[in-house]
Amino acid sequence: LEKYAPEDFRFHLQTEEDPKVELTEGQAKAVKNLADLCGKMEGMDKKAFTEAMYACASDAGIETPDFFTAVYKVLIGKEKGPKLADFLMTIGSRKVTEVLKRYL
Repeated sequence: LEKYAPEDFRFHLQTEEDPKVELTEGQAKAVKNLADLCGKMEGMDKKAFTEAMYACASDAGIETPDFFTAVYKVLIGKEKGPKLADFLMTIGSRKVTEVLKRYL
């Protein structure tokens, strides 16, 4: 993948070594909301998780596209990425929380 995949498909989860992303107050609140949600995602079905994920943005008072951009930047250092709900559920609560805790 690193050698032949298009750039859109090449990414890695951010770590302590990666620079932190600057977030607006609303984005920071939405990321915190998402971290809280991901702590409870075990056992949630995809539909319920997706709906709760959208609520993270609206509860923080930001538009959905702004939320997705901020979360992708925080998680993988890019403005867009794989379908977010599927991605988060695939990598699991522990890994997601590990990345997001830098922003809490």
